[in-house]
Amino acid sequence: MKNVAIILAVAAFFSVNANAKLNSSENVKFVGDVEYASLCKAAVNDDVELFKRGLRAKVGVIGASKREVLNILKSEDNFSCAGMSIAEFSAKRNATQLIEFLKTGA
Repeated sequence: MKNVAIILAVAAFFSVNANAKLNSSENVKFVGDVEYASLCKAAVNDDVELFKRGLRAKVGVIGASKREVLNILKSEDNFSCAGMSIAEFSAKRNATQLIEFLKTGA
């Protein structure tokens, strides 16, 4: 029983520690489908150029044009970062430049 309590305490410490690091642009770990990690990384770093490169890389894979790829990725049903749409995730990360790009698409 003592071992279970120690394990739970250690697990709680690491889970709290991991959540605290999510707010920084450093120490971000991408899991799951890392093929799209650059798009989420663009939101973490508020980097529109990285997001545009990610869009261009998906032309022909998920859409016929950059505009079509952007529309597919903006749809909440097709793509998510940390369980949120790219717009929600960008807003949570205060990625103002990327939010503006998602609104204008330019």
